[in-house]
Order: sequence, then C-alpha cells, then structure tokens
Amino acid sequence: MSKVVLIASDQGKFEVEEAVARKSQLLKNMIEDTGVEEEIYLPNVKSSPLKKIIEFCEHYRNNDPPEIEKPLPKNSLKELVDPWDEQFINIPNQEELLELLLAANYLDIKSLIELCCAKVATMIKGTYILR
Repeated sequence: MSKVVLIASDQGKFEVEEAVARKSQLLKNMIEDTGVEEEIYLPNVKSSPLKKIIEFCEHYRNNDPPEIEKPLPKNSLKELVDPWDEQFINIPNQEELLELLLAANYLDIKSLIELCCAKVATMIKGTYILR
C-alpha cells in the first residue's frame, strides 16, 4: 500500500498509509486529483490534532464507527459510544478538543466531527442542568 506524506501547519511531517488518509474526504479528493507522490500541506491543521486524527483514522481504517444517537439521551459518552471512542475523546483541555474538532472539520471526517460534537454536548449538559 502506498504512503501519503502530510505536512502540518507547524511543519510536523507524518507519513501514513493511503487507506488511512482516505478516511478524510478532503485528503481522498486530493489523492484522487493529484496522486500520492507529492507531500500534502495542511495549512489549517497543527501537528498535535493531526497526530490524534491519524490515530482515529488508523483505528477505523477498515470500517466506520457506529453512529452516535442524536439528540444525546445521556450526559455521559460512556453508554453512547464504543469504549475506545470514549477513551480517545476524553480530552480534558477544551482548547485541544476545539483544535481537534476544527481540524476534523477541515479534513472532512464526519465520524470524528460527530464524536467531538458529542463530547462538547456532554460537557455542556454536565455543566448546565435544565429544569
């Protein structure tokens, strides 16, 4: 399987298998247009969230994560998502979570966008008790 080289905005360089990169709709389209010979520069993605995104895409390389029920019936992801997903998205730093969400949105990875949004929603639900 061929490799794709991704360059983050802060010059971090990541070599990933093409199948992993194709989990991103943006990268899939770029690969189909230009091939995998040239490095792909991602001006809107820093190294830290890109590393996390690659981890997510490698985990789901051969399948898609299960759909997350909406609206969220609980204040916790523990009963709503796969244990791996719950551990993966357990990011205590809100700024890092937002960076991951923005990078997933830029790269057009729907399942990761939904997981990030579900995490944000549970944080909001846990903070505000509606009466």
